[in-house]
Amino acid sequence: MAGFRAVDPKQSFPGLEEEVLARWKERDVFTRQISQREEQGAPLWSFYEGPPTANGRPGSQ
Repeated sequence: MAGFRAVDPKQSFPGLEEEVLARWKERDVFTRQISQREEQGAPLWSFYEGPPTANGRPGSQ
């Protein structure tokens, strides 16, 4: 297919994840995106672990 690179069939997804996390840490992505949202006056967001449930409030597992 034109426009797509060949995919390595033996790609190490854990290794790829580590590369992405290292790049984000090097570029301070998380802190920068929070600062940018504050500067724009965007509403705050909360992140919860796990899917929502019908029988209780979200929490940490």
